Amino acid sequence: MEEEMPQPKEKELPRTYTVKKGESLWDIAGYPEIYGNPLLWPRIYEANRDKIKNPNLIYPGQVLVIPREKEVNKEKKEYYIK
Repeated sequence: MEEEMPQPKEKELPRTYTVKKGESLWDIAGYPEIYGNPLLWPRIYEANRDKIKNPNLIYPGQVLVIPREKEVNKEKKEYYIK
């Protein structure tokens, strides 16, 4: 009788992030464990508008929600000019 091998789980990505001194949304979005792409910083800003009044001003100790791909509003579309 052959046993079915369990499938490896996808790497669990953080759902929150605590801001450290000197960081920006750009920095946080660029971290490999967050998005690995600093251009995605608006996703973090939009998910935390209740905590962030100005996206250029975040503070050490703030705990930010990190939306995952399936949580991002599918209504919003990004267009790129080639």
